Amino acid sequence: MKRLCTISLFILLFMLVGCKEEVAKDPAPSKLEEEQDTKEDELKSPSDNDDTSEKDLDTTKSPSNKNKEEPEKQYPVLKETITTFKLQDGTNREARNLVLSSEKSHQFNIHFDVPMKMDSVEKQISEGLPVKATFEWQGSQNLSVTVPSIPIKDRYIREVHIDIDGAITESGKHLEKHNRFRMILTKPNQIYAYSLDVSKEQKLSSFQTYYYKAEPLADSTFVLYQNTEYCECDANYPKLTYLYKPGKEPVFYPEGIKMNPITEELLIVDPRGFFISEDSPHYDEQIQYRVNPGGFVGGARVMPEQNTLLMAVGDNKKDEKFDLVVHDLSTQKQDRYKDVIPGMPENALTGGKTPIKFYSYGDHIGFVAKSKTFNKSYYYDKNTGETKELYLDGKNLAHYFYFSADGNYRYVRDEGIYQNDQLIKPLKKGDINWAPQGNTFAYSEYTDNHDVDSYVLTSMDNPEKKKEFTLQLYEHIEGFTPNAEQLIVMKKDN
Repeated sequence: MKRLCTISLFILLFMLVGCKEEVAKDPAPSKLEEEQDTKEDELKSPSDNDDTSEKDLDTTKSPSNKNKEEPEKQYPVLKETITTFKLQDGTNREARNLVLSSEKSHQFNIHFDVPMKMDSVEKQISEGLPVKATFEWQGSQNLSVTVPSIPIKDRYIREVHIDIDGAITESGKHLEKHNRFRMILTKPNQIYAYSLDVSKEQKLSSFQTYYYKAEPLADSTFVLYQNTEYCECDANYPKLTYLYKPGKEPVFYPEGIKMNPITEELLIVDPRGFFISEDSPHYDEQIQYRVNPGGFVGGARVMPEQNTLLMAVGDNKKDEKFDLVVHDLSTQKQDRYKDVIPGMPENALTGGKTPIKFYSYGDHIGFVAKSKTFNKSYYYDKNTGETKELYLDGKNLAHYFYFSADGNYRYVRDEGIYQNDQLIKPLKKGDINWAPQGNTFAYSEYTDNHDVDSYVLTSMDNPEKKKEFTLQLYEHIEGFTPNAEQLIVMKKDN
């Protein structure tokens, strides 16, 4: 249960950007010279299926390359209000609050629309930092500030304020209020893998950049999600996406990677399990497929065997029923089952449409879709041609169901695992993560320690085979790899 509470706090922390006006109206926060010792939940995305994308991409080079020839830096006009910062990772962020890694330096380019007394600016910024920054001016209006890495204790985040209100223009005028921003610093997450066949956890990554999510794909690849903005209101924000293979540097996808698209366009399908746009610089017709769905796609998923694509296809978002399309990527053959999927789910927070989610495949194709009251679990039986809403003992508990990949086992929240409507493994607390193949799963156990969750990795086929592990408050399960051999966890190094 406390993991659910933690997730709800994630949502509160990360319902972010687009909040410049609201933040400006808030009272000025006090400067923090000491580390905050209050625990805050992991900064995590509220929705993995949001159709948001990055914006205002910039190619500014990092200080390590500044001696090379480069075009003149472009600075936005900010009318004495600091709202735009260009970071070393090549992104241009419009926000007053930035979520950043504590283990690397960060560069901020600031423009003043009037000439400044440079020493007053440097003095004011330096007073708010616990480390010594370096300053590089172009004239008296354009300033690049490089802030070194700032350590934090244990598993806490640290909040650092940069305040320029005390700075003075060449004419002697003090800057208007709210010329300040804050950095929310956190240790980068690292990717670890747990396996029933390996005695010890395996570390798969060593990041300096903060990624809040790692989506496991086929071929030991991951989609990494980065978000630098932080604010305190309900708003959409851009997510930066990277393709990552352990041992190599993450590859930035400026156009964005989709895991479950909603679109009226052709699909560009990578068999490893993700989708990109047709004009992507990463489109490779040798390894990716152009798929014509024959209608509006309300959700799609590449199966773990990397050869089958499932799609929910309709005329538009408002369709009451969607066709189920099973597409063979190698032969381009499509089997279409008419009107078997109820309409698209609704977002509980915004009321907007979210993609239909496929969660099992075989003779029974399981998915989450919309019913009148709840978004519920269904399965389509290819043998009978029927779509069935999941019930248990005549009770409509379908929205609490989670199916194993082969459909043989069902998990009902706060009850346990059922087979043929018989409770065979009571689980009163926590949740389950099912593997996409076979019957391996991980479940949480109740503990009195509110900062730690205990987990067990096991299999319904071999219940005597177990791997026990614990996760701290800031750590979370990302899911299984498509081959079901590894359970992926995001952790922070001590």
